[in-house]
Amino acid sequence: MVRAAVDQRRRQHRAGDSRPLRTAVPVHAGLGTGQPDHRHRLVRHFWSTCVGAGRAAEGLRASWQEHLRTVAGAAGFRYVRFHGLLHDDMFVHRRIEVGSTVLNFQYVDGLSDRLLDAWADLVRRLVGHWAARYGFS
Repeated sequence: MVRAAVDQRRRQHRAGDSRPLRTAVPVHAGLGTGQPDHRHRLVRHFWSTCVGAGRAAEGLRASWQEHLRTVAGAAGFRYVRFHGLLHDDMFVHRRIEVGSTVLNFQYVDGLSDRLLDAWADLVRRLVGHWAARYGFS
């Protein structure tokens, strides 16, 4: 039953239905009781609304940004994930002499301005949490 529903939804998606894929899966609330639980719930497939975008530094290029806009409009994803936000190619941390470093957030800010404005509150709260937990040095 579940497999047939999944297959049907995938066919609809391939045929141009842009709604996010969802699948009904068994809820195992009865685990350990010896009683099967035949209820189902919908699970949102995060991968149908999110796309991997490679390294963070690539997001600084105008051509990459234009491609992302084009693909986002055609594919309908809502989220972008990438890695390397604090990698050397973002030039965040540079040691200028023993015991002395320079922090430069220009590229991180530039990428944030373009992509992450909606996440500003989340990031603010995360940093506030870390400050409360670990303090400032």
